[in-house]
Amino acid sequence: MDAYRWGAAVILGVGLMSTVRKPRHLLYVVGGMLIGGAQVALFGIAQHHNIRGLLPAEARYWVGINKPGSTFGNRNMAAQLIVSVMPAAYILIAMSLRWWSRKKSELAIAAGVVGSLLLWLLLYYLRLSVTRSAWGGAFLGLIVAGGIWFVAGRFAASKNKNSEQRRSTLSIGLAMLATGALVLILSSNALIDRGFKAQYDQGKGDEKRRQSITELVSTVTDFDQPHWSMRVMMWKSTWAAIKGNPIGGGAGNWRVLFPQYVTQRQANDHFSIGKQPTRAHNDFLQIWSEFGTQGFVSFLALLAALVWMSWRTAAIQRSDIGVEDEGIAWMAYASVTSLAGIVAICGDALLSFPFQLPAPTFLFFIHLGVIGAAYVYATELTSPVEADKAPVFAPAAKPSSAMVATLVACAIGAALFTRYENSRLRIAEVGFSKARSNNRKGNQSSALKAIQQAIEINPDDFQNHFIEALCYNKLGDANKSVASIQRSLNLYPNLLNAWVNLSMFARKAGKKEVMNHALDMALQLKPDEAYALNIRARQWLQARKFKETAALLKPFIEVHSSNIGFLRNAEKAFRALKDYPTLGRIQTHQVQAIKALRLSTRMRNYTQRRQRDARRVQKARLKGWEKVGDTWVRAKDWKRAEGAFAQAAALAKQSRADLKRKYALALANNGKWSQATHECGVTLALDKKQADALLTGLESLRKSTTKASEQTKIDRLMRGIEKGAAEVVKQRIARANRDDDEQITALVKKYHKQRDGGQPREAIKWLYKAAQQGKERRGDVKRAYSVALSEFGQWKLALHEAKVAIRIDWRQRDRLIWGLEKLRSTIDSKYQKGLEEQIAKVRLL
Repeated sequence: MDAYRWGAAVILGVGLMSTVRKPRHLLYVVGGMLIGGAQVALFGIAQHHNIRGLLPAEARYWVGINKPGSTFGNRNMAAQLIVSVMPAAYILIAMSLRWWSRKKSELAIAAGVVGSLLLWLLLYYLRLSVTRSAWGGAFLGLIVAGGIWFVAGRFAASKNKNSEQRRSTLSIGLAMLATGALVLILSSNALIDRGFKAQYDQGKGDEKRRQSITELVSTVTDFDQPHWSMRVMMWKSTWAAIKGNPIGGGAGNWRVLFPQYVTQRQANDHFSIGKQPTRAHNDFLQIWSEFGTQGFVSFLALLAALVWMSWRTAAIQRSDIGVEDEGIAWMAYASVTSLAGIVAICGDALLSFPFQLPAPTFLFFIHLGVIGAAYVYATELTSPVEADKAPVFAPAAKPSSAMVATLVACAIGAALFTRYENSRLRIAEVGFSKARSNNRKGNQSSALKAIQQAIEINPDDFQNHFIEALCYNKLGDANKSVASIQRSLNLYPNLLNAWVNLSMFARKAGKKEVMNHALDMALQLKPDEAYALNIRARQWLQARKFKETAALLKPFIEVHSSNIGFLRNAEKAFRALKDYPTLGRIQTHQVQAIKALRLSTRMRNYTQRRQRDARRVQKARLKGWEKVGDTWVRAKDWKRAEGAFAQAAALAKQSRADLKRKYALALANNGKWSQATHECGVTLALDKKQADALLTGLESLRKSTTKASEQTKIDRLMRGIEKGAAEVVKQRIARANRDDDEQITALVKKYHKQRDGGQPREAIKWLYKAAQQGKERRGDVKRAYSVALSEFGQWKLALHEAKVAIRIDWRQRDRLIWGLEKLRSTIDSKYQKGLEEQIAKVRLL
């Protein structure tokens, strides 16, 4: 996804560099940036001061992480946009000072008033956003831009002695403007707050909005703050990823690389399964890790080239050639201020992630396009060349039609492709959310289907495999849950939750080695992990390792003083070692914990009695509902049977697969196919042996219905059951074949008995029934039936049965020929010729 965003941004930057040919073209870019930035700032100020008249009607539906988030819903992201568009206001102010020094007072006043008001609006919202990284980036941008302008001026002064007065006028004006802006920003909050009282949230993090600028700046160096520890942890992990993958992991793959290199304990404190970092909070490190050393060096080279082009454009403007040219002045001011914007974005990127968001990324390349266009404009107009040697990319009044068409085609193609990829990734995200929600609600079949669709689209996300493991676990498939959680750990090797769950799943699956390894890893990541400690303590207590158990649990008794299982294991170990601390001699938390354990044991016994009584009542209710449901089934009242079995299945929960089967069949008989499919899946997950009874019930239903659509739905459901319980279906088929063989044997005996009784023609009917019972499975019965038909001259039907017998079992051919030759001595003379022809035909089969 990041690759598409970067690609679209590059197209935008190159297109801007190619189409900005005159200063008036630049006005369109400046105007668009100022209008967009002013709107964001105005809405943010209105949110802070609760000025409802400035907000649109739909603003009450805006969902934001923090205030004042303006249209972004996040004040940090809005601040990144603000520092990116501020250079547009700098251009107007710089041109105002230039016009003032050249006695163009009307233009100077108009540009100065508009630029100053817009700059105040942007700066004031930047103050309200309390985004210190954006502040630092904006300040750094001004420093670098001022340095470039100063160096360019010194370079020009070495060749133009008359430029000192102009330089001093512009420098003094900018210094006075900066001082006035600072005083105005510091006083604006108090002035506006008198008429429109600011509203503050009570949530965590909103206390920063109440602090002054000095208080906020002073906290930057407080490295004990949680946000610093989180950032340092992610930076260290990113640096480890860079060293492990020097050529890069691919655009947008930081979230895949990061989990593989998280080794610090803090990772499990800051993040959970549902909340995982997707950005490094330092775009330079993230670009290095994703694009590799070669990509990072190229990015730095691009920044260096932009600095050089901006300096070169400024130097041309301040030289004798360009100092009086109005167009070059526009382009030079735009180039230097755009460099301020780029440096502001890069400064913010040291502690945040503007390059991972669309707006700052596109604005970065807009500034890049402006710098490139200004450089081309300045160098081409100040380089005297002959007409026949004019450069190919000389400025023109407007871009060519082919260039415009190409840019439009590229933009449309990029938009369509990005939309397609966005839709796929959105499906994966929705699948993850839906799977997690359904899993919590107990609808594991739907959850598993949704998460497997997400895995097909995004197999490199450890969260998808984690949720898949939880679904398999609740469906009772411990082996698949172990495999899924191991795939999650391959992507995130130090995820504590995954190791704990792996130990649980491996324990259910009977994989002791896997369970012990998972426990070791969980305790290594978090020595006080309660579940891992309890399981390890039970193992050691069973092995009579009382001393090791006591040493393992004793340091954490105070931490887990409310964990009954933990305290019970500790008491067993202490009792075996006779190491009870006495109350008179030692006042320790261990003694208090053991006393609490004894009290809790008495309460537990009382609770267990209550639970036994409740289970007894529940069992009686369950039995009653099941009996009612069976009664309605016998009466063929499936609607009432469904209600009774629904009550029984709800009481039994996941303990009775047979009740789930009865409920599924009742739903199927009532035409509720989606619910019936779900219940069939639950039934097979609990006990695959129920497949036989399910298929039998569905076959009965299929025979009783006459609607083709209903029969199709039944067939689809039966195929799903057969697929889900293939082994059970094989056993069912084998059992049915045995029953068929018994019936065939009885029919063949009747045939021989009647034939020996002197009624050979009448006895054929028993062989016919035996052949029908054997279907396409018993070639020997088909062979006997063919011989019996040949005895009475039914050659056509006999030849058909012979073909079927040989197709079922090729060895029946020789036996069939032997049977026909044996008939030569007993067959009626009128059939002798036909018999010889029949034998010849069979030999050819």
